[in-house]
Amino acid sequence: MSRSDNSISTLYPSLRNSLSRVHEDLCSLKTRKLTNEETEHLKQHGNHSSDASWSNVSVMITEEEGELFYIDCFFIGNNVISFQKGEVRFSDDLCLPACVRTTTFKNCVIFPNCFFSNNTLAENCVFLSGSVCMSNGRLTCKPSASFGNGQLCNVGNETGGYSIKLDGDLFYTDMRQLLEEGTQPVFEPIREDRCVIGPSACIEYCSLLDSVFIGEGCHIIASMLVDCTVLGSRANRTLVSNGNATSSILQWGVHFETGSNCVCSLLCEHSFTDCNAKIINSVIAPNTGVSSGECNSSLVGPFIGFHHNSVLISAIWYKGKGNIGYGANIGSNHTGRLPDQELIPGEGLFFGLGCNIKYPCNFMNAPYSLIASGITTLPQKVEMPFSLINKPSTNYEGVSPAYNEILPGWALYSNYYMLIRNENKFSKRNKSKRCAFEMHILRKDIIELLVKARNYLLMRDKLSKEAFLDLDAFGTLRDKRNCSCQFLHTIEEESDDSSEDAPYLELNSMVKEIYTDADIAGLGKNCMTNKSRLHGISVYSFFIRLYYLRLLKRFIRETFESKPEGLTMETLTKEAENQPFYNAIRLECTETDLLSLMLSLQSMEMLLLQNAIWSKKKDFVRGRKIMDQYDVTHDYDKDMEVVEERKKLVGGEMETVIASLQSLA
Repeated sequence: MSRSDNSISTLYPSLRNSLSRVHEDLCSLKTRKLTNEETEHLKQHGNHSSDASWSNVSVMITEEEGELFYIDCFFIGNNVISFQKGEVRFSDDLCLPACVRTTTFKNCVIFPNCFFSNNTLAENCVFLSGSVCMSNGRLTCKPSASFGNGQLCNVGNETGGYSIKLDGDLFYTDMRQLLEEGTQPVFEPIREDRCVIGPSACIEYCSLLDSVFIGEGCHIIASMLVDCTVLGSRANRTLVSNGNATSSILQWGVHFETGSNCVCSLLCEHSFTDCNAKIINSVIAPNTGVSSGECNSSLVGPFIGFHHNSVLISAIWYKGKGNIGYGANIGSNHTGRLPDQELIPGEGLFFGLGCNIKYPCNFMNAPYSLIASGITTLPQKVEMPFSLINKPSTNYEGVSPAYNEILPGWALYSNYYMLIRNENKFSKRNKSKRCAFEMHILRKDIIELLVKARNYLLMRDKLSKEAFLDLDAFGTLRDKRNCSCQFLHTIEEESDDSSEDAPYLELNSMVKEIYTDADIAGLGKNCMTNKSRLHGISVYSFFIRLYYLRLLKRFIRETFESKPEGLTMETLTKEAENQPFYNAIRLECTETDLLSLMLSLQSMEMLLLQNAIWSKKKDFVRGRKIMDQYDVTHDYDKDMEVVEERKKLVGGEMETVIASLQSLA
């Protein structure tokens, strides 16, 4: 998304542009002294001034003049007031009369059409048109206030980590530059002597607002803000209700509610907090919410579900899209040492109920993996994507009892419904138009991790042609099980003593029943059975192949639309930049003609959709056995809508591509 896009600058007006407009308004402001009649009018309505001559109060010169609608106010220092008339919008269903009453002002500028009532002290503030202030304590500003901009926020390990200079104009995607290069954009420092409120901002029942910038349309209720920036716009209003924030930035569309506390942190656009969330030295990405739990020294990526009492400390979770279950202890100190370690979760990582994660820990190359409920993980680096880490199913001889068991690729074959639902969920829940996020899960960088993990499981550096895993059989399967769908449906159901558990390939004379990180890289401090290794190889191979065939389908559609004649694999890959893709297709697939490849893709897509239905149906079968009224509170057809949508989309695309290729033949 371009930072200079006009539509984006309207939806998300930058802090510096907003301040620049305020400065222009103040510089162009023309004032005059009160007339004797106006002074008497103010006195008659219960107003007072610290200067008996009222020379400390000036009137703003505007095109339309009305009544100085001020009642029971006290003016200290130099103030600029304006005529108040008409109505001020308080909410969608309520307008208030423009007037100023029962408020003490010191060194303030009040623009036309505002509403004030029962405020103890407003000091060193600029109130723009349409602002509403009711029943507040003290609104004040220190000299040379930065509104929290330039405040250092330390994420990662608490004794070092990455130092981020907070700024209202930061993009969440700027964090990538910081993580990869150790730098971030440099912004002009902000130094202001007055708070800025509005336009159309509403502040009510706040005990203290000290050195704050409150953007357009923001609504602050019963909160305490010190040295903060709260950004907003007509389209993206920010709500702060019953919360406390210090030295922090709340960007457009943030909801910060119900007892939330925030210190030295950045809440990016459309993030939210509630239920006494505690956020310290952290960056919360767009579309992520923190409820109840504690987040300390962490970079919390987009679309993360953090909705329960849990702890996240010193995590660099840039790609986000994961979930934190109730009672998860992610980063509690466990050795009495300095808090100098950190966690790097991978994209889509799921932390189960009550799990305990010991540091340091690196799951960056294990995206969309699941850590089961109640387990404790040792310090480790895991590089097996879409895996399940759980308690061992039995005690294995020679394996430490502290080790868990890992099932590589488990989420791909056991819960493909989750992947479809997640992609749909990310697209529907994305509110940010300022930062672009990748919604597809099976994309190039994820597939590269699958290739790397498969090579680890093969216990070799490369997958050669001789070790080719046949597409039609979803891997090198046994003769008695030559159906991909049957393979998917039986992976979980196989018994350990099955007669079909012979090895796929004799890749290594050191084939074992149980492997650890001493045998295979990427397992972390976990053990793995040979059966799980073979399943992982097959599943990873299937999805690597799926990715390249989907890419081929896209190339076919684009090429057919522009130049259908002579459409072959060679014409598609004649460009030098397509050679790596061509080589991958040759390595991963036995078919060589386009029609056969697309027919294979069609069967794979249908198989995966069947698997998604099967994985969700398991929940309903189990639920109905346990709960007599299960169908009353669960709607199977509604849950299947996302699968039916995918089925319709994929089916239509495949029919079009196959028909095009058949017409050429």
